[in-house]
Amino acid sequence: PVFNIQRNIEVVGESVGCTVELQINHTKRLWKLMLSPLRQIIRNMKENGKEFGDETKKVKSSFWKVNEEIISKEGYDISREPSKGHGKVSTQTLYEMRTKMRCE
Repeated sequence: PVFNIQRNIEVVGESVGCTVELQINHTKRLWKLMLSPLRQIIRNMKENGKEFGDETKKVKSSFWKVNEEIISKEGYDISREPSKGHGKVSTQTLYEMRTKMRCE
């Protein structure tokens, strides 16, 4: 009986070890499967990053004339521009006001 108990304990230990190893392997495989789409997304972002940067630069350069127009104080009476003490004026409001003053 003692030998049988000892053998049963060894088998239980092996069984627990095997179960733990299976769980570890299963977890690793699940982790790889779950991260696979994320890795693909990141890979695509890296590959397309330069293209996205180029497109961003194109958009920015397309709007430089609008920016210059907003910043420009040419063509209207600067004294009619709202003072900075009344709070921050939005860019849209500033653009509208300057355009109206140029047309008067």
